[in-house]
Amino acid sequence: MNIAKSTLFRGSTLWLAIALSAAMGQTPAAEQCAAPSGSDKNAADETVAVIAGQSILKSDLDNAVKSTIMALRNQEFQIKSKVLEDLIRQRVVEAEAKRQGLTVEQLYAKEVDARIPTPIDAEVYAYYLGIRSQINKPFKEVRAQLQANLKALGDQANA
Repeated sequence: MNIAKSTLFRGSTLWLAIALSAAMGQTPAAEQCAAPSGSDKNAADETVAVIAGQSILKSDLDNAVKSTIMALRNQEFQIKSKVLEDLIRQRVVEAEAKRQGLTVEQLYAKEVDARIPTPIDAEVYAYYLGIRSQINKPFKEVRAQLQANLKALGDQANA
């Protein structure tokens, strides 16, 4: 994916998340936690529990949990936004792989893995010195494997 597509993609993701939440009938959390309207007054005055002869009203309960509910709704929105962004990214990658006639793994290998430099011998040797006591083999025997391990660690760090 080139930089222009990537920038367009990032800007579109937020817009799509907002549009999706609107389409799903979600409103901002503060509006959902607002006090009941006049028509709901009877529901707000409904008794939900009685303790030692004293009633706990639904409105008392609603007021007590308002900030917690708002935080949970915000958390739900954040989770849905992240998942939507991930799904969009996955579909964009799949479409680009298909356009190039590649599998997703081949596209990643071409676009990402190929750009991670192979560790130089000094880096491999420093890594070897750090784990030498665990492998008990001379550097020449394990150099290629350690180099591959370091490159794989670089792949994971960039993922």
